[in-house]
Amino acid sequence: MRRTLHALAACAALACVLAGAGRAAPGLLVGMDDDTLKWAAKPQAQKTLSYARDLGIRAVRVTVPWHPGDTRLGVDDRIPVDQMILATWAAHFRVVLAVYGAATDAPQTDAARDSYCAFVGSLLRRYPGVVDVVIWNEPNTGRFWRPQFDGDGQSVGPAQYEALLADCYGVLHRVRPNVNVIAASSPRGNNRPSLSTRASHSPVEFYRKIGEAYRASGRTAPIFDTIGHNPYSTTNAERPWTRHAGGTIGEGDYDKLMAVLTDAFDIANARIEFANNAIKITANRIQETATVRVLLFQIIRIIPATPIKRSGTPSSDAEIA
Repeated sequence: MRRTLHALAACAALACVLAGAGRAAPGLLVGMDDDTLKWAAKPQAQKTLSYARDLGIRAVRVTVPWHPGDTRLGVDDRIPVDQMILATWAAHFRVVLAVYGAATDAPQTDAARDSYCAFVGSLLRRYPGVVDVVIWNEPNTGRFWRPQFDGDGQSVGPAQYEALLADCYGVLHRVRPNVNVIAASSPRGNNRPSLSTRASHSPVEFYRKIGEAYRASGRTAPIFDTIGHNPYSTTNAERPWTRHAGGTIGEGDYDKLMAVLTDAFDIANARIEFANNAIKITANRIQETATVRVLLFQIIRIIPATPIKRSGTPSSDAEIA
């Protein structure tokens, strides 16, 4: 553990040298994904957060496990989450809670959605300083949400996720009016029902079908406040500005992401802040320059957006991909 902390300190020092004062660009919230804070002893947590602060990090994303039927944290899960919250608040870090469970436990019935949304609401009541919650994790992949398709090969995952977002949005905003409800997605998918548990939706297809389900529901209220997209690269050697064919949305695919979101929802004054990798933001567009922080930490980035019901049908694959 001492060796790990020394290595982290060395990385922090290197980042400060290469990145100047270690401050994020104006308006950019830089964060890390670190569940170890839930189990770290207080001195260790303080050191980790101190090093993170030196890098310009001001937020931390932490996972909270959900199990079917749970409407509040059990004792076993409560203790480590409490410990993490106390450590991050003492260091004045913003906390983003990502709440999800096993892929086969994804809430896909009215009762399951009610339990899940009540559970997330209980977290907001327990932790009054938390305003950011991620609804599940990468639900367009079979790794985190199953089934993606039914037995006839018809897409079901996006519509089920849209229903979960819709249910939770109202519940959570009643608990905390300023809550930031974050939808989630991974950068790629195969759109192949035949792959069974490995079947997934590309983010292009996923958001298109969420938009279809949203319009079909007749709902006019929003279903999320933010989209948290994870555009991690195909390989470690991939350049951040690389553009991808088809339905993949990586760091260099800003235009594709905004096209599919605009097609699925009317989005006014959206700004793009990808998750996982550090990209500078200039005038609401991506400046194609990666920072050293991309090598060290996961970055919490989000896209404020307001979905509004509108008429019309989604564009064709050729228009989006």
